[in-house]
This record gives sequence, structure tokens and C-alpha cells, in this order.
Amino acid sequence: MPPAITQAQLRNEISYDSITGEFKWLRSLRTRKATNRVGSYNQYGYLIITVFCRKYAAHRLAWLYMHGEFPNGVIDHIDGNKTNNAIANLRVVTQAINVQNRRKAGKASTTGVLGAGWDSRTRSFKSRIQLGGKSIWLGRFKTAREAHQAYVSAKRRLHEGNTL
Repeated sequence: MPPAITQAQLRNEISYDSITGEFKWLRSLRTRKATNRVGSYNQYGYLIITVFCRKYAAHRLAWLYMHGEFPNGVIDHIDGNKTNNAIANLRVVTQAINVQNRRKAGKASTTGVLGAGWDSRTRSFKSRIQLGGKSIWLGRFKTAREAHQAYVSAKRRLHEGNTL
């Protein structure tokens, strides 16, 4: 695998608008035109850019472009929008904080609502949250929406770095 790109090499090939988060080629080649937007989206919704035969996530290149180095941690999109690569929307966090910013319920969810589960025994919705490896009970609710609201409220109080 080729070595990682440097800030100087990146700036020589691509322009980056830190306000909009858009990348554009600086020079035309046979397969690309200068000023065209750069990259394509992967199956997870992230913009991927190939430079010097190596693929990079656009948010990591944005960080390199502006700060001169790749970050040590995970880059989080503060607003949860994977396509918003504006530098003001990016921050370096731990993986633990990054996974706390989920905005959708997992595939195995019985309700399809984040933070709300169905309790068939009591025929009500329940909610709980993890903190420091321990589960904190938030209660039972008549609707999935009420359970979700309790979850979001607790998340905002308890989880540092949360952006919900």
C-alpha cells in the first residue's frame, strides 16, 4: 500500500472549501476534469476520495487539509450528516463517544425508535441507557415516543460529547 498522503501533496491535487466541505480537482486528467467534484459515496454513505491510488474518507482528508496531519482518533460529524464535511462540522473523538451519537435505532430494535423497546410481559414500552458499562433504567412508558424522549433527555444529561 502506498504511504499516506501529506498535506502538501493533497493541496497540490485538490482544493477544499472549508465552509461547504466540497473537494474539487485542481487539474484535468484523461479521466477527470478540473473543477469537478471529487470522489464517490460508499455503501455506508461516506464520500471516498482516491488520491495517488489510495482511498481516503473525505472527512479525514478535510482534517489533513486544514490541520496538516491525520487525526489520532475518530472524526465525528457533529450534525450526524455523513456528507457534511465542512471543517466546523468535524471533531476528533474517541470511538466510545462516536457510537453514542447514533440517531437511528439498530436493525434488531423491536420498535424502530432509538432508546425505546417493547416489553411484551407488561405490554408497555421501556427505556434504559448505558453509562460506564452499567445499564440505567429510565422507566416504562405508554408510547415509544415517550420512551424515546426519556432516552434522549438522559443521553443529553449523562453522555459527554453527545450531539443529539
